[in-house]
Amino acid sequence: FLGTLPVLLAFPSIILAASLAYTPSTYSTSSIINLIALLILLSSLFLGLTKTLLQFHIISLPQQESAPSSSNTMYLLVSIAMVYSTAHLLSVNRLSVLFLGLFLNQFNAYTVISFIFDFYNNKSTIPVIGYLVVGISFRLLYKKLALSSISKALNLDYLILLITGLISSVVLAFAENLSLVMIGLNVAASLVFIISLPDSFLKLRSNPIILSLFSTSLEFIVLSNSISPFHLIVNVVTPIVIKPDRSILVHVDDSVVSSNSGQGSILKELLGHSDTRAIFNFLLLNTTFMFVQLLYSFRSKSLGLLSDSLHMALDCTSLALGLVAGILLKYPINPNGKFPFGLKHFEILAGFTNGTLLIGISGSIVFEAIGRLFNPVSLQKTNELIIVSFLGLLVNLVGIFAFNHGHDHGGHSHGHSHSHSHSHSHSHGEDHHEDGMNDNMKGIFLHILADTLGSVGVVLSTILIKYFKWEGFDPVASIIIAVLIFLSAVPLIKSTASTLLLKLSSDKESRLRSVLNDVVTIKGIKSFTTPRFWPSNDELILNGYIHIQIYRGENGSYIKRQVEKSFQQENINVMIQLENDYDDCWCRSNS
Repeated sequence: FLGTLPVLLAFPSIILAASLAYTPSTYSTSSIINLIALLILLSSLFLGLTKTLLQFHIISLPQQESAPSSSNTMYLLVSIAMVYSTAHLLSVNRLSVLFLGLFLNQFNAYTVISFIFDFYNNKSTIPVIGYLVVGISFRLLYKKLALSSISKALNLDYLILLITGLISSVVLAFAENLSLVMIGLNVAASLVFIISLPDSFLKLRSNPIILSLFSTSLEFIVLSNSISPFHLIVNVVTPIVIKPDRSILVHVDDSVVSSNSGQGSILKELLGHSDTRAIFNFLLLNTTFMFVQLLYSFRSKSLGLLSDSLHMALDCTSLALGLVAGILLKYPINPNGKFPFGLKHFEILAGFTNGTLLIGISGSIVFEAIGRLFNPVSLQKTNELIIVSFLGLLVNLVGIFAFNHGHDHGGHSHGHSHSHSHSHSHSHGEDHHEDGMNDNMKGIFLHILADTLGSVGVVLSTILIKYFKWEGFDPVASIIIAVLIFLSAVPLIKSTASTLLLKLSSDKESRLRSVLNDVVTIKGIKSFTTPRFWPSNDELILNGYIHIQIYRGENGSYIKRQVEKSFQQENINVMIQLENDYDDCWCRSNS
């Protein structure tokens, strides 16, 4: 479910950004030419992104080894341009559900019901043209991507995409009412859509309803469209009639699959583990919602929402850092490589960084809130603000649920789960089940929790301001949330800093002292120096070295075996250097 949500959020965002990228005041010959150029440019960018992601093995669709096909490229270029053209003919909600409904079942009742409803309400030829273009564009894409080989269809020609993109850009260079921001948001949402599509499961009956709810909210928030209760009920209820046809599958060449089976993609590696899968899916979901906030902030010229969008960008950076740490943690330790102790501490460093970011965020919130207490800012469009914050709250609640679910699932079935910090060790997992998430996951979880508290605070404070007319509720709620964020981040920073500094816990220190006390009681040992011990990759085991001085004439081999036995009983790996008590050693002169 979490892997499907980014697709359901990104697709209407793509359509909406495409419809707002060019808004001429009147449709003349030049504006129509500019519109066609924009459609071709967006189509070229979409296919160029797909080709690039395939080329660098970010996503893994089987690829044909033959030369790029110019005919396939032009075919898909025109088909996707037709999809974008429908954004200027029908509403975002209608288009989103129509395309998904046709994908789920080409002969669904929703298409007929919505056509009759739109034609009756508009009484013009525009809905007819819109539905006609939707049907033709879907059929063209379905014929190429579903009925034939998808590997051959995506054998794109970079040169054609580059030429069409450049020509379109030249035509649009002098166009008025062209929004480069919306083009950028369209490309960004397309990137999320393409990356998240392979991990999604769209053939669920609930997906059209979720898509309809989100796209309707998007129209209300960004476009400020007033929706009557009757239209709202029709938009939300009618997608229920779409029944997925699970008998239709995308065709892939077996020969191509076998020739590329050994070529794993980055996306496949990310989705192969429960922790990185949870981080990656929520990163896509969070990024998509950030684009929605950016859309609304640019349309409403809301500085507050723009700053909140930038805050979400910081959260996405935090998630990306945690994702990198989660991936590096999976790499096996190579004692002879550049990192002989492995990359385990990178996840600790990621947790420490996330904790530091949370402290900084809480400080900036308090600073801004104090300023607003003395200089109140009147909130505008409170209804839209409540809806945006409520959607953000839902996104974060999904993230919390997904992380907890992935943590519980991984802790009971996989060695590389959230509750087990080290994927290569399976024999000492009990300690992690007690401790819960590792520091990396804890830092990410706190970021999501901070966002959730922020959304709750905005919703509650906005409602209170609306009814009690006091603007101070917003900064007071912000200060309370900032204090909670600070208090939750401090233990994370203390824990990760202690680990980075190789500090031993009280339990491990007592175990070590007990062993050292036993060592000095072994017959033949005079003393020991330079006891250096630190936590290993396995939290239950300590590593270290020690110099032991023995009396003259004692059996060194026997004493060494006794010392090793004492350390092994407490799960301590130690390198022992035996010395005669009369020999000179740096450890005694400088210790």
